[in-house]
Amino acid sequence: ERQAYGIWQHGSDLSLIERSGSVIAPLRDNKFASLPLFVGRDAETAAAAIDEEFSKWPSIASRVKAFVRVGGRRWDVHMENGIVVRLPEENVPGALALLNRFDGEQQVLSRDVAVVDLRLPDRVAIRLTAGAQERRTAALEERRKALKKLERKI
Repeated sequence: ERQAYGIWQHGSDLSLIERSGSVIAPLRDNKFASLPLFVGRDAETAAAAIDEEFSKWPSIASRVKAFVRVGGRRWDVHMENGIVVRLPEENVPGALALLNRFDGEQQVLSRDVAVVDLRLPDRVAIRLTAGAQERRTAALEERRKALKKLERKI
């Protein structure tokens, strides 16, 4: 008997897939809603490999909503809280270790962040949500004004 491993979304179609990526059948009900969701062209054949990488980081894996295949070569990982983690094409284990460290030290996956971009090996880019960016801009402006006031007093 074939065992459902995940759900593969291709276009508007949803299919149950085996670990190998073979399609079992179209998804017809919510019975399998707890299975991981893999989205995009070639996502079904690469599903087991990315799922295996994430299984090494349960504190991150437990918050994943969907794995989205980009260009048939890398993944964007959509978290339950809306954050998108952009993984590199190569060295996914290193990127996940870095993400785990950042989340442990800075709780980056619990903050007001839209995107954590790990695609470049020498840096991490974090994009704030629109609301967080507005608050940061306002805080920087207040700081600039306060510094200007201090300069006048000196």
